[in-house]
Amino acid sequence: MIADTGQRQRVTDEAGQRVTADCAAALHAWAESYRVGGWPDGTPEYLMDGYFRLLESTGDVHRMTACGTDRARHARLRALTGGDVAAVHEVAACQAALAAQDAPDLAAAAVLALLHDELSVRGDRLPTSLPATLTAAGDSVRADQLARSFAAPARRAGAFTGLALALLDEGRLAEARRAIDELVLTIAKLGASDEKVTEDAVLRLAAAGQWTSAERIARAAPSRSARVVVLRALVDAQIAAGHLDQAEHLALTLTSDDGGTDGYHGDDTGGADRRALIPVIAALAADGQGARAESLARAFPGPDSIREHGGVLALPHLVMALAATGQDEQFHRLVRAVPDERNRNRLLATATMAAPHDVDQAEEAARSVADDLDRAEALKGVVVRLLLAGDTERALSVAREIPVGPLVRALRVKLGQSDTDFLLDGLGHHARPGVVRALVEQGQPDLAESFVSRISNDGDCAAASCELAVALAMTGNTARAEALYAEHRRRLRFDDSAVLKAVALTHLETGALDEALRTAHTADTPHLALQLLRDIAVWLVENGMTAEAERLAASQDDHPEMLATIAATAAAEGDAATARRLAWRAAELPQATPGLPPLRLLLLAEALVEGEEHAFACQLTERAVVLVGTSNDVLLSRAAVVLARAGDLSRAETLARSFSFWSHREPALEAAASAYVDAGDVARAQSVVDAMDSGHEHKVRAMVAVATALTRAGDRDRARVVAAEAKGIAQDLSYGQGPALLAVIGVLLGLGDVAEAEQAVGAISGYHESEAARKMVSEARTEPVATDAPRRTWVSEGPGEVPAVVAEVARWLKEAGDEAGAARLLADAAEDARNADTSRDARDAEAGLPARVSRLLARGLCGIGRLWDFVLPSLAAVDRTVPVAVAEALGLDHSAPRAVDRRHGCSYAGLTADQLIVSVVLCRRAGRAENPDLLVVLDELRRDYGHHACPFAASLERLAYGTHGPALFQEGMQPDEAEIVSRILEELSGGRGQQAP
Repeated sequence: MIADTGQRQRVTDEAGQRVTADCAAALHAWAESYRVGGWPDGTPEYLMDGYFRLLESTGDVHRMTACGTDRARHARLRALTGGDVAAVHEVAACQAALAAQDAPDLAAAAVLALLHDELSVRGDRLPTSLPATLTAAGDSVRADQLARSFAAPARRAGAFTGLALALLDEGRLAEARRAIDELVLTIAKLGASDEKVTEDAVLRLAAAGQWTSAERIARAAPSRSARVVVLRALVDAQIAAGHLDQAEHLALTLTSDDGGTDGYHGDDTGGADRRALIPVIAALAADGQGARAESLARAFPGPDSIREHGGVLALPHLVMALAATGQDEQFHRLVRAVPDERNRNRLLATATMAAPHDVDQAEEAARSVADDLDRAEALKGVVVRLLLAGDTERALSVAREIPVGPLVRALRVKLGQSDTDFLLDGLGHHARPGVVRALVEQGQPDLAESFVSRISNDGDCAAASCELAVALAMTGNTARAEALYAEHRRRLRFDDSAVLKAVALTHLETGALDEALRTAHTADTPHLALQLLRDIAVWLVENGMTAEAERLAASQDDHPEMLATIAATAAAEGDAATARRLAWRAAELPQATPGLPPLRLLLLAEALVEGEEHAFACQLTERAVVLVGTSNDVLLSRAAVVLARAGDLSRAETLARSFSFWSHREPALEAAASAYVDAGDVARAQSVVDAMDSGHEHKVRAMVAVATALTRAGDRDRARVVAAEAKGIAQDLSYGQGPALLAVIGVLLGLGDVAEAEQAVGAISGYHESEAARKMVSEARTEPVATDAPRRTWVSEGPGEVPAVVAEVARWLKEAGDEAGAARLLADAAEDARNADTSRDARDAEAGLPARVSRLLARGLCGIGRLWDFVLPSLAAVDRTVPVAVAEALGLDHSAPRAVDRRHGCSYAGLTADQLIVSVVLCRRAGRAENPDLLVVLDELRRDYGHHACPFAASLERLAYGTHGPALFQEGMQPDEAEIVSRILEELSGGRGQQAP
């Protein structure tokens, strides 16, 4: 507890070794008493901070690991600090300490990796707005810890952006600067796809007037292209804020060295990125600084501007700004200087769309355009302005003068279109939404709806329909808006959220909260529904109904996003106490470990199979199957493979046969056939093979397994028949032919049929497979082929020979993006192999191999981002306790399989007791012939039991088929099950009470 190292050493020396040991024992006992109690509220601060540092300094890895894997301790640290930073530090320290050991505990390392993953991503389930809300509520310490708890750089950047802005609002400039420093470091770690995150941070700081910090963050973007895009956005923000000098200076600094120069290319201007200059030129002209804008435009001419616009950059933008601000003399001079007449006309048309202050001037300018097509576009701009102003009659008058070909006019007459219809249908798609909105606001919704219904393009119709629905909702016509939503919601560019939000808010304004909630729940997706409910909650808080907003959040199981939104709104309304209370609740909610999704359950089950925990693997797989239901045949096929490898053969086969698509069915059937072979049931394996499709390599591999088993059993004739059939199928494969024939050749060589093997070699189309096959045949002529080749435990990889399991983990590390970790892992393993004194064969047989490689694997676990997808199966192959330890850390129960509860009706896989007895007796009396219906019943009973080793099903199978197996009356059977077995025995013995089949 003494902070100074030298003083602590002097006290220790003076006290003596025995006194020091007694003190340490007392300290550990004190800490243990709080650990057993779950680190309750009131735990001394030293035990949550200094004690772990003491363990770290003394190298007490065992007690460090106990702290690092203690979820209750993590929860207490979170409550004390406001985040998971301290817990992550403890877990990381434990990982480093384990990796430094000669023979680390891999099970503990795996659990630590799992917890590190969980703690790192737990923050990612929280809203990034929470740190800012907590700051506004007066809890900046917890806010900082929470912001640091976000593992994903994009979410971390969002959290620190909000935190910095909240601190600036509070006037705490020093703390805000630290948050911005952290934000800059985070931005530098963003990926290529996170460009919008940087732009959002920059624009939010710019909106708060933090221009220097905004530019600093923009220049911290990790890629050149991202920097240029974000800096252009900052230029636009500076223009919008009226900082034209700063915008011009920043735009001029954007050179080709900062990013690409696509669009306006830099050639003879020092590589300036001209795209950033375009809005500056337009803004200067609009500000009345026409001469300055023209000078800037002429200083940076691009190839297109030289060719078409007399060497003036962004001339259309410049002309539009000049025309809009009445700088007619300069405007006409620039247009007259354009060499091409068509380009001059287009510029005139563009200028009229930009609008002089008087619509009369706009109309006059439009009529002066010489080219018919350009004049038509200019007049359409005038028509749109008149419609938006509500002057429909004048708009119709101008529309009649728009140049239209005789064919279009004749078609109009034939269709009987009114002047208004003709006018509206001729508008460009960009103008339609605004016109629709204006018509509704002017009290002409029928005309607007008629116009929308005639738009032929789906995307344009959806956009206009959306504007119409929103306008109807905002004017109180919610029923009509919802009808439009129901009709168009699945069409392209229809903004569901805008329409439903308008309807819901209109209901709220009229006091119809229930109707607003009903509207939110009509959303197509849960995400959209939650977004609408958050909007409703915000309205409630802003209108003084915080209690109703909290009840709404409670109805959604206190969703963190909703709680955070309500808290932020309460803080903005000045209710700091409510804001703090709700923000704390939102931060605490995700503490519980979420239920594992099916894929993770299957990955864990696969690892348990590697560790020979077959019963637990079957239990988790069945849970995954229940979660998947019938929605994902890919996962169900994977589950069938796991069940087959775990020994639940009947269930695996039943599941595999249920798939209709070959890519799901064939791998599962192959696994079932191989499992039957491993179990010694070659006949059942052959029946599975017969059900497989001959067009895929999976059947060939299954047949190879059957042929190999027959060879081992001495039935070489049958093995040759199966191998010959497999060879014929493999030769006709269009995909996977080479590997399939290689497997068949191995069987043929094992049978001694070298001539057949050579013939198969000639049929291989792939070069590499053909060379490998020739080598196999050549070696077979000099030495016999072993049909049971030992598993290779060492492979050549990277700098030398390494254990196969280490090579596999290195491959997974590369897939996870940790190239450096993979290289380090392989180099360390190869070094260990070179330094070993014994031969490779001796090393393979040595029992201490896992202990030697575990240090390398533990080190690899420290560098891996996720445990599940990469190393769990490999770790199980080295240390079988790993998956069980991971499952225990997740709180999964792997005790004895559950007993079937039949208190509410005695149904046995859908049969009554009498029906079940008759089925078994008939099967036995039919000469033990296989009965598919009874097999289904037995599989259902095993599924109900939760494990393939169901005592009742095993007894029924013995009685039906006369097979050998466990005792008929087993300890795990229910009383009603034992009674059924007794009655079957009586039926089979003719009532003589025979107790054995």
